[in-house]
Amino acid sequence: MNLELLKPHKMPPQPALTSSDLAAMRVMLSEMRTQIDRLHEISEEFIRMRRHNRGSQYEEREMKPRINRAGRVITLSAIAEEVAKEFEVPLEYFSTPRKFSRMALVRQVMWLLASHLTPYSLSEIARKSDVHHTTLCYGVRRIKERLVTDPQLARTVRTIKARLEGDVSTAPAGRIRFSDVVREVALDYGCTEADVMQPGNAQPGAKMRAIVTYIAHRLGIGSFPDIALYLVRSTGTAKTSVTRLEKSMAESAELRERVEAIERRLFARMQEAGDE
Repeated sequence: MNLELLKPHKMPPQPALTSSDLAAMRVMLSEMRTQIDRLHEISEEFIRMRRHNRGSQYEEREMKPRINRAGRVITLSAIAEEVAKEFEVPLEYFSTPRKFSRMALVRQVMWLLASHLTPYSLSEIARKSDVHHTTLCYGVRRIKERLVTDPQLARTVRTIKARLEGDVSTAPAGRIRFSDVVREVALDYGCTEADVMQPGNAQPGAKMRAIVTYIAHRLGIGSFPDIALYLVRSTGTAKTSVTRLEKSMAESAELRERVEAIERRLFARMQEAGDE
């Protein structure tokens, strides 16, 4: 082993910096600052371009609004007005930062309806409502949970949604309503419509709601989110119930014939309404 390697080595003396060296360092630092400033300008320009592109996307989406049955555009302001009218509160409830429970409730109902009745995503609704995206998502989740346990509130939300969509008393020619499907299923099972709408997983209520979801979707009465809102369920639960029902129908000829018979009766009513 070479012991010389273990001995400490003295650093050779460094030459003193001359004025020319200092000047060169100042020039180098100046160039680095220029490059950093340029990087800042590029990053700011990139952010501006992204914001502009996002704004263009929002404008493009706004050009494709949802039209209700009466031919009127369903806007966020229209939803806010209907919710305020139903709950008998001023429109300021939707813009105030205060968080009283009733204020939170009307805002959550408005956000939920906006997510179903407008082409906007939750992020866009949050931006237009001047709230944080996470706040809006939390509010929508809370109101969905409350609708499951509060039938009165669920009926109120359905009433507001029906008013916003147009005529709440009659369906357009050739179309039937969710309530028609619920009524037909209730008659077939010999129970009331309230039994069909009763929340919970108890049978036969859960199966009847699955049949309502299945038939309403097949007849084009509404999308899964619309059906889920009417039945006070999540969209995922509605889709899962249909999948399970289809599996049960494949295993049970009696159930399949029963569901198909209900669907045929409703389809015949649609045909009759269309002929009129």
